Amino acid sequence: MVRKQGSPTQVLSMGNIVSIALQLCQVKGGKYFLTSLLANLWLTLTMIGVFVAIAIASVFVAIGISTTPNPAPASFLPVVIGVLLLVSPILLFALARFTASGGLLSRQMFRVLQQQEEAIAAARQAVFPRVWVFARSLLWSALMIIASYLGLAAIAYLVYFGVATLLVLVQPINVSPQTSFTIGVVVGIGILLLGLLFLLALSWVAARLALVDVVVALETQVTGIGAVGRSWQLTQGAAWRTLTVLFIGSVVTTPAALLSSILNTISVIPVVGLVFGVAVFPFWQSIKAVLYYDLRSRKEGINFDLEAPTTLPARFLRRVCLQTPESVELDFALAGIGSRAYGWLIDQVLIYLGLSLLTLGGAYIYIYVVYPWLQEAFPEAITRVGQWSIAFYLLITFVIYNGYYIIFETIWQGQTPGKRLAQTRVVQDNGQPIGIKEASLRSLIQTVDFGLFFIGSFLVTFGRSEKRLGDMAAGTLVIQDEQARRQAAPNLQDQMGQASQQAAQTLLQSDNLRAISPDQYLTIREFLQQREQLLPPARVRSASKLANQVKEMMPNASPLDIRLTDEEFLEAVYLAYRRTKQSDSAPDLEANL
Repeated sequence: MVRKQGSPTQVLSMGNIVSIALQLCQVKGGKYFLTSLLANLWLTLTMIGVFVAIAIASVFVAIGISTTPNPAPASFLPVVIGVLLLVSPILLFALARFTASGGLLSRQMFRVLQQQEEAIAAARQAVFPRVWVFARSLLWSALMIIASYLGLAAIAYLVYFGVATLLVLVQPINVSPQTSFTIGVVVGIGILLLGLLFLLALSWVAARLALVDVVVALETQVTGIGAVGRSWQLTQGAAWRTLTVLFIGSVVTTPAALLSSILNTISVIPVVGLVFGVAVFPFWQSIKAVLYYDLRSRKEGINFDLEAPTTLPARFLRRVCLQTPESVELDFALAGIGSRAYGWLIDQVLIYLGLSLLTLGGAYIYIYVVYPWLQEAFPEAITRVGQWSIAFYLLITFVIYNGYYIIFETIWQGQTPGKRLAQTRVVQDNGQPIGIKEASLRSLIQTVDFGLFFIGSFLVTFGRSEKRLGDMAAGTLVIQDEQARRQAAPNLQDQMGQASQQAAQTLLQSDNLRAISPDQYLTIREFLQQREQLLPPARVRSASKLANQVKEMMPNASPLDIRLTDEEFLEAVYLAYRRTKQSDSAPDLEANL
């Protein structure tokens, strides 16, 4: 029996970040529950205490007003100011303590990703004494968001004022009903786009500040404003990626949030919301920890160390072994809830964008062409004609929605545009491509998966095989499309210069290459593939570190005839090692490793 295994990549997709964060919470959830519970209780009880204090102060002020003849409002102003001055530091400290607890969770999860788990007592001792640093970072973050909001609001008001003025000027002009309808649609779409741009711009700023608490918890020498700057630096060029990851996390938690809201409204004591907060808090901090890890890996190369153990976060993804009819076992990583949610979001946007355009165009034609003709042709049954028109529209919508999935998954061998961008693929349980039967079952049962209290998302999240009802009925799995990732990786052969090629021939004559393990070879390969993404100082530092480590492992290697840079030396080692393994009857080295 032949067994083929896909190799997890160090570079994470946006969906993988959410999936790995969820797996971290599930694997180590017991460790984080108590910290989350204490953090939420601390904040909740403090808020209740502040509310009670304000209520008591309000009662005293009301009594004073009622017992004082002709009271002057200014005479009670010191009481109000005193209460605000008293509760503001308490609220700030409670929020800072809550944020510090979140930073503590992210710190522990980051250490797990690095395979350097830290005792909770040591983590607390490192994080909680810096509560006021967290407080100052909160204040600086709030000031930046408020300033951004005011600036964006001013721009939006100027745009709105200009459009309103233009409409007032063109109002006296006589236009046809069709033109008036078109103008109304254009103005409505413009207002929606303006509001969307406003929200996106504000969210962009918030995404740049998303890692402030993680920075304070892990980089213990940073100040409050320094943490804001550090988060801004790490997310530079990755703000939309960060925002997309956070949005995927929101989508993943939406079913549980809706369920908790329903239970909270029907319960006698509304504690379900608190339980939901306790359960979700570690998940959000886990997303931040994986994001921080991923950004530092991409920009600063924190994993490029041959002496440290291999710390691929993708090891937290669930894997499945599929046996084909040819008795070949295929080992794949399952897609994960994050990647599936990401692909689903993209598909939903494309579907509803198409339906919206179809609705606008159809409404225009129906109102000004079809409906007048129907009034003339069926004057006595116009009500029934309208009902049939609505039914026909719903039928067309149903066909387009399901046809989108059925056609794409059948033609593209288990992929839709969303799945292709999320790098996932639907396959049968035996690893074979799906056909129209499987695609149809998955699409038609999707309505039940999402309509029945989002049962599909819960099955994917907590099921070992991550199957929703549609997958169970169709006998399918959604897996990571690892072949697409390998094809997307840069071709290192095209990047090798003549000097590296010559040095590789010299290194082939030495037996010292055997000192390099396959995992260390992968580390060198990952560096060569990702070096263009690293910040220049990190790139130089990582190349020097790896080159020195390789040279220490090869003390008896033959001296090279040409002078090489650290990167050229690593290229030569990569080429020589690869050719050595290929000569040892391993033609598919990249796949085997």
